[in-house]
Amino acid sequence: MIDLVQHIDGCDFLTAVRTLGIEDRQTPARPLPPKPPPSRPIEDANGKRALALWWAAKPITGTLAETYLRSRGLEYADPDGEVLRFHPNCPFGGVTHPCMIALFREIEGNKPAAIHRTALTPDGRKIDRMALGPTSGAAIKLSGDEDVTMGLHIAEGIETTLAAMAMDFKPAWALGHSGGIAKFPVLPGIEALTIIVDHDHPDSNGRKAGHAAARECARRWMEARRDVYNVVPHMMGADMADVLVEDEVRHDA
Repeated sequence: MIDLVQHIDGCDFLTAVRTLGIEDRQTPARPLPPKPPPSRPIEDANGKRALALWWAAKPITGTLAETYLRSRGLEYADPDGEVLRFHPNCPFGGVTHPCMIALFREIEGNKPAAIHRTALTPDGRKIDRMALGPTSGAAIKLSGDEDVTMGLHIAEGIETTLAAMAMDFKPAWALGHSGGIAKFPVLPGIEALTIIVDHDHPDSNGRKAGHAAARECARRWMEARRDVYNVVPHMMGADMADVLVEDEVRHDA
């Protein structure tokens, strides 16, 4: 992989994935096909379930998912439902809830891989979050591959990433959890990586998961001679979604 990266330095990410023969972002035709091909091996039952729920959902425009995002001060234009969708009766922890569903795509290859579900109350408040399917090596690409040129921003949560994008930290992808940040691969064609770090409270051992994940990711990218920047909220326990809300409050005051 290192040799391939060295050979294609100087071109953007989309050109690099085409050069390497990696599949580009695929936008489903409308109307949505009822039975899209699975992206992972057929024996992966959770992956199959995840994609079945994804294709049964609809774009978020005018739905409870859009209400939820707006309650957090967030917007996301996705009229065709390429990244975020809404399922009114989604399985979630043994029951069903209305859910905002986000699609994980393979980081290098871009095939659908898994989903992230945010369960919502009837008035659009968050209940909990849960992933379904194999998320390793995958990302919620809130910016498409075609928008990634020489730099990329990554964060854990969807809301954190959308808040960062509202503050012009884009293009950006959500990895879903700190482990996704820690293992985020060095990608061809991307010369600068910005990590949006959640300012976690320390655990019982004094370890901050978000900071540790960012350090591990940064170490590998810097060893590959890439520029790495960390963006961290000042307040303990805060993420960029909290920062965005605070900033809006100050502007309204």
